[in-house]
Amino acid sequence: MVTYRKKRGSNIWHWCRNCSSWPIKNYIPLDTDPLTGELCRQCKDKDKSGNCTKR
Repeated sequence: MVTYRKKRGSNIWHWCRNCSSWPIKNYIPLDTDPLTGELCRQCKDKDKSGNCTKR
């Protein structure tokens, strides 16, 4: 299962725990694919290259 997080007040969703912008406090969690907002570019790149640390 992929867990998404976005910092409160942001519209960018992250799913790679090794992303430099992975929210660790003051965030909103989501256990389904986000329907609004944007997906993090760094997470996309890490996922595509097989370097994404998921939960």
